[in-house]
Amino acid sequence: MRSLTRCALLVVVVGACGGDADQTASDSVAAGPAITIRRAREVDLTGDRRPERFVVLASGPRHDSLDVTLEIRSPEDSLLYTDSWDSGMYFRYDDRSQLTDSAVEQRVRAQIDSLLGNTSFRPGGSELTTDERVNRDGMRDAIRYDIAEDMWRRANRIPIDSSTPPTALDAVEAFARDSVSDARVESLVAELRARPTFRYFAGGEATYEIAWSQEEGRFVTVAACC
Repeated sequence: MRSLTRCALLVVVVGACGGDADQTASDSVAAGPAITIRRAREVDLTGDRRPERFVVLASGPRHDSLDVTLEIRSPEDSLLYTDSWDSGMYFRYDDRSQLTDSAVEQRVRAQIDSLLGNTSFRPGGSELTTDERVNRDGMRDAIRYDIAEDMWRRANRIPIDSSTPPTALDAVEAFARDSVSDARVESLVAELRARPTFRYFAGGEATYEIAWSQEEGRFVTVAACC
């Protein structure tokens, strides 16, 4: 769920150690206007020694208007996390009319390819340098909002494969302000600050970093911008 708007660890990041050879890819352009781009990779991010399956699917009539969907699925194929956005977000700060179609296609494909690249999977633990660690204050803010959004979604029975509507922004912020305890936030900070993470870019300034929480039984956002 997203809304609005490991070589050193051998076991945990087994999928990120040998280049990108473990990724699977497929592209298709139908006789008509349809474009489909698919990328997949298996990485154990939950720490149970069984890799989750990360899948990216982008489809649509043009490269600058593809529906991009990211899914993380368990070994049993249950949906653990999903997010979606429009590939037009990759051109948020550009004048599209000044870009050739080939340049647009190149950028979109490069962004989609990078989603499941090695640098998206970050090992946890004390071996990280200070610059590589998640900013602690930013982490608290991201976790607080994530908890609030999860509370709102549960209260409104929103299924995991559906996005939180933008109209819920005020309600989620009210949950974050009034209903999320500091103790719960700090408990998750303590649990997740050394956990491996998955980081991805959804266009514009939207970058998210998530980690698996045993306490919550789900992926939790530990960094978000902007």
